[in-house]
Amino acid sequence: MTDAKPRVGYVGVGLMGHGAAKNILAAGYPLTILGHRNRHPVDDLVGRGATEAANGTELGAASDVVFFCLPTADNVEAALFGPDGIAAALKPGAIVVDSTTADPAMTRQTGARLAEMGIRMLDAPLGRSPNEAEAGTLSTYVGGDVADLEEVRPILDTYADTIVHTGPLGDGMACKLINNFISI
Repeated sequence: MTDAKPRVGYVGVGLMGHGAAKNILAAGYPLTILGHRNRHPVDDLVGRGATEAANGTELGAASDVVFFCLPTADNVEAALFGPDGIAAALKPGAIVVDSTTADPAMTRQTGARLAEMGIRMLDAPLGRSPNEAEAGTLSTYVGGDVADLEEVRPILDTYADTIVHTGPLGDGMACKLINNFISI
């Protein structure tokens, strides 16, 4: 990445992702989003200055860092490696940040597959609620390389006031699942 702010892609601008993406955009990061059936959050972000990609390949080509906030790890895999997949368009050195609350083992497998392509990965599942997402006061447990975390920390700071590094890739997911279990 250069001295300029990295170009950010965001996939999953629903209840939690909209607020995070909105805060990234408000902090001056060039933001490209991938739309979905619920047009309201997509149209809101485009109205604020985000660019909507036509497909994953277009989003990947326009991004240095790509965030995911999707329902499942399978959704992340499909967006990365399926038809019009994001991963094929990312440049080596790009960073994928998965904010999905998902299976730590699958996260590690995805990270290994991306590493073979020269792409780095962090897992950073989100804590708190959509209200905190909009306010930019989420929490996140981050698994992955510390240097990669420090590189994207300024972006995370736009939407999270609590950022905890938990260890290697997948540990963020594990901590979030344990937190959910205790909370329930």
